[in-house]
Order: sequence, then C-alpha cells, then structure tokens
Amino acid sequence: MYHPDDFLERIRQAENAKLDKITRFISDVTIQTTEEVSGKKKTNYQLSQKVFKPDIILKVFVLTFTFSILTLFIRELFFPKSNFSTIGAIFTLLFLVLLAIAAVHQFIIDKELNFRIFIDNEKIQIDNKVFKWSNIYKTAILTNPSGRTPTKYLIIALNNKTTYEKIQLTNFVSFYPGGFNRKLSKYIGHFKPNV
Repeated sequence: MYHPDDFLERIRQAENAKLDKITRFISDVTIQTTEEVSGKKKTNYQLSQKVFKPDIILKVFVLTFTFSILTLFIRELFFPKSNFSTIGAIFTLLFLVLLAIAAVHQFIIDKELNFRIFIDNEKIQIDNKVFKWSNIYKTAILTNPSGRTPTKYLIIALNNKTTYEKIQLTNFVSFYPGGFNRKLSKYIGHFKPNV
C-alpha cells in the first residue's frame, strides 16, 4: 500500500524488502501516520505526560496458564492415577517447559519487548532513548504482515529524513476501540506540538 509521504514510503519499502517472497506476494507492509490512525476527532485530555507500560494482565494470564498446565502434566507424570503414557507425558512436559521458557523470555527477560513509552510536550522517550519533538519529522504505525498475526511498530521518523527508529509494540495491549495503536496515536497527537 503506497503512502503519499516520500520518507514514510521509503521506510515502508525498506521494511517490505525484508519480508520473504511468499509473505510479500500475499501481503505488503503498511504504514500510516499516527494522525491517520487516531482519526480527526481531537482529544481533550488534561495531562502533562503519559506513560505506557507492557500489559501486566496479558503477562499474568499467559504465565499462569502455562505454569498451571505444566504443573498438571508434572503431577500426571510423577503421580499417575490413570494409565497415562509416560513417553507422551515426557514429550508434552518438554513442550510445556519450552513454552514456559519462551513466555518468560518474551514477557519478562526480552528488553526489546519490555520497555516504557513516556510522552510529554517536549519528547517521546522509549526507556532511556529520548526523541525531542523538534527532532521528529513524523510518527507512524507500521504493520508487518509476516507471522500468524501482524506485528505493529511505532516508527519515529527523524528530521534528517534518512534515519528512523522502529519500536515493536507486541507486549502492549489495550481494550481501547481500535487497539493500543490507536490509543498511542491519540496521545501522540495530544502531546505533539503543532508546528
């Protein structure tokens, strides 16, 4: 999907080139400015700053679910009450251990997915990286179609129109109409100075 802004279109094309041929044949990377995502309606938030953190409810749910199933299979393996297949239980246990490790890695250990987004009238801050509004050309949401579900990224395009920052938003969940991307876009629109 073509974007009329030249720099955002170059970003879209660069990210699209990273896709494998099959994914590129089926679907393209899309990019929309945060203004396009948030819509025309202006917000009336009375805030001086906003902090977004990865969703704790999703973390607790996934980790609780994974560890409860893991516990169930450990109990069946070592304290059998039925004619439970030991080899099947061992493979299931191994799978669940790998699933638990992946969940802990994604929701707790991986620093690229677990960060805070801080927005105010002067800057956007991603953990310790600070982007002053005066250095930002545009902000956008990029959607990468590869994988089971599309991955969303916050794009911070800088004024030099050659560099940009791509921040993955996988661990941020919101029940806001339009999802987390729209909520983030509304707050960026609220805090971004009108230039």
